[in-house]
Amino acid sequence: MPDGIDRGGTTGAEGEEERTSFEPDAKSDIYALGLIAFKLLTGRDPGTRSPSRIDGTLAPGWDDLVADALEAARGARLESAAMFAERLENMGVELSTGAGASASGARASARSSAVVEPAFTTGEQSSLTLDLGGGVELELAWLPPGSFEMGSPDSEEERASFEGPVHRVTFEHGFWMGRHAVTQRQYERVVGKNPSHFKKAGPDAPVEQVSWHEASEFCGKVEQTCGQQLPPGGYVRLPSEAEWEYACRAGTTTPFHYGSRLDSRMANFNGDYPYGNAPTGVFRQTTVQVGSFEPNARGLYDMHGNVWEWCEDFWHADYTGAPADGAPWTSGGDSARRVLRGGSWSFDARYCRSASRDWHGAAYRYNIRGFRMVVVGGMR
Repeated sequence: MPDGIDRGGTTGAEGEEERTSFEPDAKSDIYALGLIAFKLLTGRDPGTRSPSRIDGTLAPGWDDLVADALEAARGARLESAAMFAERLENMGVELSTGAGASASGARASARSSAVVEPAFTTGEQSSLTLDLGGGVELELAWLPPGSFEMGSPDSEEERASFEGPVHRVTFEHGFWMGRHAVTQRQYERVVGKNPSHFKKAGPDAPVEQVSWHEASEFCGKVEQTCGQQLPPGGYVRLPSEAEWEYACRAGTTTPFHYGSRLDSRMANFNGDYPYGNAPTGVFRQTTVQVGSFEPNARGLYDMHGNVWEWCEDFWHADYTGAPADGAPWTSGGDSARRVLRGGSWSFDARYCRSASRDWHGAAYRYNIRGFRMVVVGGMR
């Protein structure tokens, strides 16, 4: 990069240096400080300028400070590192350069001393409904803690090599996932526009022609709008690839949560190319209303077909080194390409398998791609 700063593949926070050939100066240092602060606070590279979206226990002031440091326009950033340090001191953060300083210590000092351990538990409740306003709601299903084998075995018909190696993933905490892909109605309510190509499919068809960045922005807006409706410490984002597959499989180990066959009576894909000796069927050549087919055992709809769904993760060529805890894999790999899951209305059934994965550039839109969201954190 022109200023020599290693940004760790960030995409949500993009300065002018990312796109042009500015010479490094004090404003570049401020940008670097913002990136470092975000990483120390959350343990992740920034996909947003608001670290509280990752950790809801952060004390007030951190979002403003990090956002002011990560302004895309250099002229809008803090003036100097001294000003950055002054803001830290005003927030009550003790600055230290000693050997005892650590990332975990920085996170601990960033939290309010009055933080209360979230008391939210799911009990028998199987869904969470967010009121988006204007009579529009978004329902999420609960995915309990558990383990599963992620990826496809060598014996699975028409698998790809990048679906392995098969590895065990364990979720110590549960999470909520949208029962459906985000619809045109929901997207328009939150964002104020409907970019979809298939508007004739109706407002309850999935929104498409959204980039990864736009899908992530939607999650942030929902969090801002519905923050009081979330469990304490909970936040909204795109699912990790592991969360997506765990939710899709719903305890199954077969190519689909339905079993080993898929035809167009079970999902919306190119029915000319079914899977597992299933009969050929309809090629609808459009998206359809969410919930048109039977859900899986967790009450999630359309995990096979309709639209490819964006995930939080960077693209990696296989699962070597993948997180064992199911967290988004946002280190290494290719940060400009984001993972897609589920297949779509225009693809063959083999691409709709639970283990099937693909990628595309995070900035690109197309009418085969949509998304669903998760609520994580603050849950046991």
